[in-house]
Amino acid sequence: MSNELEIEIIDPISSHDMMAIEVAVTLNGEVRYCYFATPEGLKNFGDWIPGTEVRIHYDCSTVITVSKISKEIIEAAIQSIYRDGKLNEVTHASC
Repeated sequence: MSNELEIEIIDPISSHDMMAIEVAVTLNGEVRYCYFATPEGLKNFGDWIPGTEVRIHYDCSTVITVSKISKEIIEAAIQSIYRDGKLNEVTHASC
């Protein structure tokens, strides 16, 4: 991992089936946040479409969906996004 990039997983990964996992990313001293979710977890949180039993997730540019979640997967995903130059696009400055 780059010395300038630090990753802190804020929420317990074991909660991924009921919520998005918040992650803090510090790059050159600036802390930014994003969230990780699995397709299974997306079924269990989010807003309901009125009059249905369907969850909706929209305008969530800071949610990164992965098919499997672990500390190693989160770190590898963040590193990949960083290398692609997209870290600021998928994170936000305030929690």
